[in-house]
Amino acid sequence: MPHEKSLSRRRKRFTIWLMAISLLALALRLAVCFELNRHPSVATPNSATDMATYQAIARDILQGRLPEAFYYQPFYYAVFLPLVYALFGDGPWGVIIVQSLLGAACVWLTGLMGARIFGRRAGLLGAALLALAQFHIFYTPFLLIAVLQSFWIVLLTYLSVRALDSRQPGRWWLAAAVVAAFGTLTRGNILLLLPGILLVLGWQHRQTPRRGLALAAAFIAIFYLPQLPFALHNLNHYQRWTGPSSAQDAVLALSNTPEAPPGGLEYPPVYNAWMEAASRPGDQRVPVSRNVLKWVKQAPAAFLELKLRTALLFWHGMEIPNNVAMANEGRASKLIHLPFLPRFTLISCLGLAGMLLAARRVCRSKKTFLLEITVLSYCAATVAFYILARFRLPVVPLLCVFGGFSLEACLKLRRAAKRPEQLRRQAAILIAYLAAGLFLAWKAFPTYQLLFEKPAMRLVRPDGVQVQLNDSWLVYDHGPATLGGWYPQEIPPPGLALKKRLVLPEPLAGAATLRIPFASPQGGKLDIRWRLQDGARGQEAIQLQPGHRPQWAELKIGPLPTDQQDLEILLQIQPRPGNLGLYFDFQRDYRRTDALIDGSWQTLDAEACLELKVAL
Repeated sequence: MPHEKSLSRRRKRFTIWLMAISLLALALRLAVCFELNRHPSVATPNSATDMATYQAIARDILQGRLPEAFYYQPFYYAVFLPLVYALFGDGPWGVIIVQSLLGAACVWLTGLMGARIFGRRAGLLGAALLALAQFHIFYTPFLLIAVLQSFWIVLLTYLSVRALDSRQPGRWWLAAAVVAAFGTLTRGNILLLLPGILLVLGWQHRQTPRRGLALAAAFIAIFYLPQLPFALHNLNHYQRWTGPSSAQDAVLALSNTPEAPPGGLEYPPVYNAWMEAASRPGDQRVPVSRNVLKWVKQAPAAFLELKLRTALLFWHGMEIPNNVAMANEGRASKLIHLPFLPRFTLISCLGLAGMLLAARRVCRSKKTFLLEITVLSYCAATVAFYILARFRLPVVPLLCVFGGFSLEACLKLRRAAKRPEQLRRQAAILIAYLAAGLFLAWKAFPTYQLLFEKPAMRLVRPDGVQVQLNDSWLVYDHGPATLGGWYPQEIPPPGLALKKRLVLPEPLAGAATLRIPFASPQGGKLDIRWRLQDGARGQEAIQLQPGHRPQWAELKIGPLPTDQQDLEILLQIQPRPGNLGLYFDFQRDYRRTDALIDGSWQTLDAEACLELKVAL
């Protein structure tokens, strides 16, 4: 009896503390939203953003007007927002209140799950970490799926953990299937979490395989049932099966082309070519997935290198803005910049350290294995596509569970203080894991860019980028501008002489265009003379407009020599008055760009960002 009373007191104390932390989370979110609610991105989002699209479609659905097809995953704008608008009106405060409550619910579930896996104190520490998490607070007022998706993922994982703790797990697994369905309808990457969840379900029922198989079949059926109405609506529109969303081609093409950056959004020529092929009618249609597989087969090492950079970026603390940004909308809030609100770097560091600490338990603890495999699956599901700051937010609650475990391990060092040998061993392990987490969250991506990307690209892409479009070949040696090594170098008044060598995929005889990017903040003029090694030459005057983005000059250099696969181009660029620069990529070094410096040709350790386009 005394033991039961003590246990009851500890549970009550835990519940009170967790409730206080969750209420603090709610208050913080509402306070920040009060500062942000008048910002245009909250009240009247820009028409070019996803937020404006979600808002417009939700208002139409509330008026009984369904879209012709569901392009984005439909739950947020077709179910969630119309319900919120029906209850609170279509102003910003309905969404703010509901998403603040969802954020506080994430904190509550994080504490409960952390307590079940790692103990009550670790659960409270994880909940406190999430309650104060800067990004999780920041995204609360905006019409984006990040907060809702973080709720679905933490609820899905919590229900799965409860199933592993229960003597009658069936109801918990089926409830998890419903949540997984709603989560997938919010953003499709939850689909890639299912193999790990079903693996744990099978592990739990290894002694009763028939029961486990029946439960897995029921899980899959319940998971897919809510998607059918949206999928059938799309089938009626497209006359082919797309599922509840038709955006698969665009999502794949954004990060799986030879030109794609590891994070952020670019729409390079290959993206447009692949999307054009995917939009053709009938048998002429070429899905983007087919083109991706073709590229992977042609250059598997280059594809894996791109995904390595993307994986490093997933854990890195850098904000990759889209729709909203801390540097823009965040300036309207003073509270969001309070120094005690942990940034993603700290959460990533503590979460990774906790994952390393817990790795020893995965073989004997189904709950720990479930949590580890869910975080890793979410990472893989995001890396398979592209990285934005808001796409990492849904996994933050699970990282906070691990973060609470690593903080608990720090506090436990006090218990080992009376045993010096044990203290030294435990402290060394913990410091090593924290250092590894800090390196991945802070330095791994820039270190790879600085030290390893150049030699890696020479190894996996020795000929640079060679992509075949619908009507031409595109050849160049630079990487992507987004998260790449592009920097403009000032063109000196006497002019700049360059020799650029390019490796063609084969001898190409079509009409060729040389594209050159310049920096021209104040605008200006320049003369460009060019010469090919076969003697063809020309000259052109270029007018550049003021702007802060690269401006591309295009030179028609005529048919190329038909018997050469290596092309050398000599350029002489003479600026007229104006502050002009030529872009070089300092993360590429094929030794194929020379500059005339002090009367002699010197090979640069960077590549001029020139592009050659040759018609087929």
